[in-house]
Amino acid sequence: MLSPILFFVRTFSKLFSLTILSVDNINAASVAPPAAPPANWSPDKIVCFLQCMERILDDGGSTADNGFKGPQWKSIQVDFNNRMNVNFTLSQLQNKYSDLKKRYKTFNELVDNSGFGWNEEAMRPTAPP
Repeated sequence: MLSPILFFVRTFSKLFSLTILSVDNINAASVAPPAAPPANWSPDKIVCFLQCMERILDDGGSTADNGFKGPQWKSIQVDFNNRMNVNFTLSQLQNKYSDLKKRYKTFNELVDNSGFGWNEEAMRPTAPP
């Protein structure tokens, strides 16, 4: 069975890869610390970020309290910045992670409690007739 964090990362990777969720409103400016410039989160950057987190988990990295440990965050930051040719801070990455977790929680609540469902094969929501 997948750990909750790995399930979260893989599910979001699939969702963003298939562009099922709207990414027009995704912007880390509202959650970035005042000292850091606003992060520009394109869909490609989000997918890359999720892949960097997934790589840590696939390499046997454990999580602390449903999150990553300090050295793991540093590895994610280095990997992400190198792959995307950017210079995002740890705080910007951690804020995006928190934002994605909130979106994931909201998405799951909708699927679980609203009468909507999820078609795993088609990777699409289902609605009652």
